[in-house]
Amino acid sequence: MKNYLLLVCLWMMMTACSADTFDDGDTLDDTNSESTSDSDSDTDSDSDVDSDIDSDTDSDSDSDSDTDADSDSDTDSDTDSDSDSDTDTDSDSNTDTDSGWPGETDSDTASDTAVDSAAESDDDSDVGPNDDCIAAGAVTYTLSRADNPTAEQQEMYSLITAAMDLATYYYNCYTSITKSLTVEYNPGVSTADGNYNGNIRFGRREYMQVATAMHEIAHTVGIGTTSQYQSMFSGAVFTGETTTNLIREIENDPAAEVHGDSQHFWPYGLNYESEYETESDLINHCKIVQAILTDCGLL
Repeated sequence: MKNYLLLVCLWMMMTACSADTFDDGDTLDDTNSESTSDSDSDTDSDSDVDSDIDSDTDSDSDSDSDTDADSDSDTDSDTDSDSDSDTDTDSDSNTDTDSGWPGETDSDTASDTAVDSAAESDDDSDVGPNDDCIAAGAVTYTLSRADNPTAEQQEMYSLITAAMDLATYYYNCYTSITKSLTVEYNPGVSTADGNYNGNIRFGRREYMQVATAMHEIAHTVGIGTTSQYQSMFSGAVFTGETTTNLIREIENDPAAEVHGDSQHFWPYGLNYESEYETESDLINHCKIVQAILTDCGLL
């Protein structure tokens, strides 16, 4: 029976093939337009649902709390108490000519001392009578002032007053000199100058301090402004006995001498920066002036 059915199927297939015909009116071109009707209903339903859900949740909760609490408390309490005696002496080659006694001229070269006011404040902030203060002097001064001073004049007056107050203090403590002085601010004066008639003029700010004021007071009492002073020199050495003995005592040197010229003396003449370092230099200046005036017969 199976063989019979197989034969029937083969016969049906051969019959279908022999029924295929070509129409002589068909045009066969090079494109070979063959119409093949394949009634093979082959439905390929590929329902392949590829549902690939990659639920990869990477939760990297890296909480790195790095707290660097470095409290560096560096407290440097450095107290530097520097007591600096800064002395600035300005040696000016200009010449101030002062009229002294009739017929006498003081060509006061401006090697007149210019000591920085900083040194004054450092050395003289706590001045007071020492054991050897004789307090016998009577040096006074009057400062001439403009009727209606400018701000600049007022400032100069204040500087001059401070310098003269301190200078007269030392002279009155360490000498027995009596002298009345007239002091003025004169911007036409290149430095400062002093005259035997008692006049002192200050011209520039840097000279308005104690050492310069004391140097100029010495001129007003006869140092470098009198023939008596000038006659006491042999060469450059002051020959007065009182002065010579005093300088040897101060220096603790039996060969020490006071030197000078027609206008100035040294050491302790307060002419240059090197002559003023401490209060002792101011005191020794007064003592040497007292001794010179004694030797000259002016005291």
